Amino acid sequence: MSLRVLVVDDALINRLLLSQQLDHLGHQVQLAEDGAQALRLWLGGHFDGVITDCNMPRLDGYALARAIREHERRSGRPQCRVIGMTATFTPAVRARCRAAGMDDCLLKPLSLKRLVQTLAPICPAVLDIEHVQRLVGNDKAALHALLEALRSSNAQDFQQLSELQENVEALGLLAHRIKGAARIARAREVVYQCERLERQCSDKTLAPVDLKRDVEALRQAMLYLDRQLASHALRSNHAE
Repeated sequence: MSLRVLVVDDALINRLLLSQQLDHLGHQVQLAEDGAQALRLWLGGHFDGVITDCNMPRLDGYALARAIREHERRSGRPQCRVIGMTATFTPAVRARCRAAGMDDCLLKPLSLKRLVQTLAPICPAVLDIEHVQRLVGNDKAALHALLEALRSSNAQDFQQLSELQENVEALGLLAHRIKGAARIARAREVVYQCERLERQCSDKTLAPVDLKRDVEALRQAMLYLDRQLASHALRSNHAE
């Protein structure tokens, strides 16, 4: 659900904007000022995607992409998605990006919508919309109503989750309830985080810092689920 994305740009404002956009979408972000720094970070970590400026000092985005692809080829490391960004988008620039091994080349700044589309191929499904459609017999009006009900329930539970941070017993019961609603949509990440929090709440030796971490993980999963429910509800409403 949450991707690890390496953002590479020598301009601070561009790094800041893209970092804020990715954070809004619920992804984890690491920043690099140039291709050389980015390559060191990439070699030493795990990233689902790299979004890099094409033209930078020391090591540009083209050279970075070639180095990543070469390392993947030699080591057998799974291929990550590499996206180039440029302020001067032309067919020649796009062709150069492709030749370097990039998956795509986009004009910056990226809109939030374009960013979602760009990351879609590597984003795991947050919910199983086809399963939800089958639950209501593919009735569009019923689907829209169910999605809105799930979103309302998710919002209420999210608020209560924030209010019960210190009440371990109540947190465990709430996590169990959230899990039941999440299973309707087959929201696997929310179900997983609920089950984890339930186990933690039953552990009498649990440290407060660990509980806080698990509550935050569930909150992030619920936030991402809300965005997906809202998106599907909007589409189902327009389809009526």
